[in-house]
Amino acid sequence: MSKSKIPSKEEVKAKAQGFLEALTPKVRDALGANLKVVQQALWWFPAGSGDSQATVHSKGSVNTSRSGGYEREVFNSVGVSMFYQVSLIDKGFPEQTELHNALVAAGIQAQWIRFGFLLPLVAAWCKLPDPFDLNQPSAQSLLGEFAENVVDKTGSTRYRDVILSLDIADAAIVLEEGVVLRPINEEELWDFGSGTFSSPPFSLQLSPSTNWCILDIQVKHPLDDSNNISSRLYALRNAVVANLAMAAVPSFTLIPIGMTAKFGPNATGTSTHGSRMPSQFGPFPAMVTVSIDPTARQQLQEIWPKVKEVTLSTSHYLSLPLRRLVDGLSRTRLDDRIVDYAIGLEALLLGDSKNDELSYRFRLRGAMVLAEVGEDRHQAFQNLKDFYNARSTIVHGVGSDGNSGHQTSHAASTPA
Repeated sequence: MSKSKIPSKEEVKAKAQGFLEALTPKVRDALGANLKVVQQALWWFPAGSGDSQATVHSKGSVNTSRSGGYEREVFNSVGVSMFYQVSLIDKGFPEQTELHNALVAAGIQAQWIRFGFLLPLVAAWCKLPDPFDLNQPSAQSLLGEFAENVVDKTGSTRYRDVILSLDIADAAIVLEEGVVLRPINEEELWDFGSGTFSSPPFSLQLSPSTNWCILDIQVKHPLDDSNNISSRLYALRNAVVANLAMAAVPSFTLIPIGMTAKFGPNATGTSTHGSRMPSQFGPFPAMVTVSIDPTARQQLQEIWPKVKEVTLSTSHYLSLPLRRLVDGLSRTRLDDRIVDYAIGLEALLLGDSKNDELSYRFRLRGAMVLAEVGEDRHQAFQNLKDFYNARSTIVHGVGSDGNSGHQTSHAASTPA
């Protein structure tokens, strides 16, 4: 292939396969008996009979007998990656040079190739069910994805969170292509149980469980847009949180796994945009399981487009109310929740109001809009009055009438 010719996807795929085929004997010779290692893990529920030949070992006292220790033999991906980085990635060999030249001809910047494409390809190859069988469907899919990213000059970046104790009945909830709530898979259980995914120190007592599910967000993007993708992924994550809250999911807890790029300039590791701390939403603790019934599942999918539009917008009139109402769910102190909810409702109900009579307008409009069908609006009006007075007491130390939390009513004190 001439250096000036732009390679096709099939040509890049063939070069990548030739590279891995040439790497195989080098890996075998270098690692020898260490080509496979024993992976040990611990999680709460026993593995099933077909779970990668995992063997269950009793752990702990009678009170913790449900805990299980597991082990399995896996390809030594860490050893292979280290061997490749130390011994081969800089020195090269003919098949690596051919693949490198194909990537340059496709327009990939030379400084990205070693750690943005070659090493990630080796790392993904190590995780195949059988790395030495490159004709298996999973291997061909990996090679095809690699070639597509190279020729199209695109990357694929992924952000995942664990969602604790959210029962979605073993069926994924697809909000849109690339944004999915799904059950935790076996590899993720192994990774969590063996410590591959790090957790904040105070959450280490949480044993990985088959009750966990995963918020999985994947975005395909141009390689030169890699620096902006973290903000985009995190905004989508916030939109899913808002969607869960709007669909009346009463409680859930998120623990970030982190963000990884499959191929491209940022494909050298896992990072987290924002805090590594678990985020709890709702009044119930993480160990209280919340089930998503068919009605809630349908609602999540139906309202997602609008919730996403509002959450990602910087100018939508509902953006501030929605953000504040969702923020309130994550507060641990009741007074902080009240303030967030009040700001959200004020932005929703008082957007066109002047500074006078804010409390009255808040109660009147809220009672008309928020009262359930058949509910006594007089009682809703009084409830909102008490709520707004609590907000004023927290923020100012006095009620909205300036009298230490006791609010005088207007002449027209209740709605018709």
